[in-house]
Amino acid sequence: MMKKSNWRWLKYVVALFIPILTILGYVGGGWILILPLVIAFLLIPLFELFLPSDNSNLDEVQSELEGRNLMYDGLLYLMVPLQYFTLYLFLKKIGEPNHSNFERIIMISAMGLNCGIIGINVAHELGHRTKKFEIILAKLLLLSSLYLHFYIEHNRGHHKRVGTHHDPASARYGESLYSFLVRSIIRSYFSALNLEANRLKNKIKIPFQ
Repeated sequence: MMKKSNWRWLKYVVALFIPILTILGYVGGGWILILPLVIAFLLIPLFELFLPSDNSNLDEVQSELEGRNLMYDGLLYLMVPLQYFTLYLFLKKIGEPNHSNFERIIMISAMGLNCGIIGINVAHELGHRTKKFEIILAKLLLLSSLYLHFYIEHNRGHHKRVGTHHDPASARYGESLYSFLVRSIIRSYFSALNLEANRLKNKIKIPFQ
């Protein structure tokens, strides 16, 4: 009989709901289009508010078993084709004349949601891996969100400067959310450019050559 810990990965299947519902919405239209937004911005916050939190940790044996469970990696890898299929459907459907402006706004919002959840968050996880295959997957996801510079800035910049004023991804004390978002996004681009330019200079190569 399999140990209970071996089934912990099943709860992460929930992460597939958003892209799958987005795909179904793009294909079928109608009220399904808005379901990803309802789940992300209404149901999930309500669940977190009212469901009891689980603060328990795995012991060493369970942690070792979970580390060998390939289902976690499989779920991450699955996100890449899902993201690109969702993007393909979005680009195909958004220009169709039978959609109202409201439907187009919902379609754009749902695609943006997927780009945030999968195109950046899943890419963040894969971007910390050491296998070349997984790094390529991370970059493909970031590309789908037009946020490819994150791989450079996050791994080579943020982790070295976290919590300092030199880190675009660290909010400052008392800083508003909107001020932080604008500053972080803009400065992250320039930080990545600077980091890569310095790397090339150290290899005696001219940036943009």
